[in-house]
Amino acid sequence: MLESSIARAEAYFNDKNISSENKEKLSKLLIVFRKNIDDKTFEKLKEQNNSLKTASEQIKVQIDQTGAEGVRKSQATLEVQKNVQELLKSSYTSETDKQLLNTGLDNLAAAKTESSANSAVATLKETITATQKRNKPAEDKAKAEAEKKAAEAAKAAAEKAEVERKAAEAAQATQAETANVNNTAASKWAIEDGYTWHTRNGHSTVIPPGGSLPPGYHWQVP
Repeated sequence: MLESSIARAEAYFNDKNISSENKEKLSKLLIVFRKNIDDKTFEKLKEQNNSLKTASEQIKVQIDQTGAEGVRKSQATLEVQKNVQELLKSSYTSETDKQLLNTGLDNLAAAKTESSANSAVATLKETITATQKRNKPAEDKAKAEAEKKAAEAAKAAAEKAEVERKAAEAAQATQAETANVNNTAASKWAIEDGYTWHTRNGHSTVIPPGGSLPPGYHWQVP
């Protein structure tokens, strides 16, 4: 019985989740306990054994809670919780799957030990995988439809841009053609490029209304 109490206390003493205060408390109890065994002070051992067992039980609760909280705060668990929240927000997740996911979160929050917290995380991972598998067909269909609409929109935009480009080119051509025709009610002077009104002699000509500007000439604007 004494060996069992000591073994249990030593296991808790070396647990990674024990607090420094509890470690010090357990250390003092073990020192006194072992001293009485060595001194063969057996009349005190029963009382001290009960004290050691009680302290061990209390410390076990603290160790379990610390371990469970460590699991809940781990990066891996935070990633699992993130995945759950994304699925809960998804329009493709069924109400049944949402209930399972929420139950999994509740079980994780209620876990009292590191083992139960790890078990809750494992169950959540399985639920996440199953939910993603059920959601995939609808997600793939929606993605394909979105890509199709995007492609159609891009094609329509490209066709519109091409129509606008051709219209602009046609307008420019018309404008240029109009600029090369004498649209006035009277004749206009056309002067060879490189010459002015004052040096036009031999390098100019008169264009009647409706006539076109010869290549290499420009209109003389008074």
